Amino acid sequence: MTETNYGQTESRLSGKMKAAELVDRDINILGVFSRMGIPLRLGDSTIEELCRKYNVDTATFLLVCNIYIQEDYLPSDQELSQIKMNGILSYLRLSHKYYLSSAISSLASMLETLMEPCGESQRKVIRKFYNEYKRELEKHFEYEETNIFPLAEALASGKKLSGDIFDQLEDDHSNIEEKIHDLKSIVTKYLPSECKEEMITVTLLMIHYLENDLERHTAIEDTVLLPMMSKANGE
Repeated sequence: MTETNYGQTESRLSGKMKAAELVDRDINILGVFSRMGIPLRLGDSTIEELCRKYNVDTATFLLVCNIYIQEDYLPSDQELSQIKMNGILSYLRLSHKYYLSSAISSLASMLETLMEPCGESQRKVIRKFYNEYKRELEKHFEYEETNIFPLAEALASGKKLSGDIFDQLEDDHSNIEEKIHDLKSIVTKYLPSECKEEMITVTLLMIHYLENDLERHTAIEDTVLLPMMSKANGE
């Protein structure tokens, strides 16, 4: 293992490494490829080669991957200076689209299949927790799209924000975390014995994947976007 510039003891990700090796290291990284617009036909290409081919900034791609692979990864000032605000915003917006149009719909389909042996009252309970989780996601993403991202774009174009506006920005993820925990508990603890074990397993895997992916999404906002906004505003 080699030490990075940030006092961590994880192997440094390099643009020279094979993209397929990166996927082997952490399968959760697959979502980063698709949201960056890189098709999953990796061949023997390096990360740099794929980024160049699909017009993706290599530094931004590597930074996002580091956050996905290394828990509690904290980007350095040098890393943040190498990426562009609009690149991170594009990734976050595509992530929002993925969560709402793909991941959540897939989870809903899994839950409906899982609930086939359940009585109507049990189905209502599970649907209630699912719908609450979906609403929290929609509410949170709408807040970011309406309040945070436009300010980030203004800063990227050279404008400055008043201290009052910047200080009022809040990005609270606690309700989302609470709702997905409730949904996970229902599936884990309270389903009737008639429910198929394989569907319980598949559904829990999807919930855990979504929970982990959203945690990384939050980390990108908290450790990349907001610090970049603060620096661009001269704070």
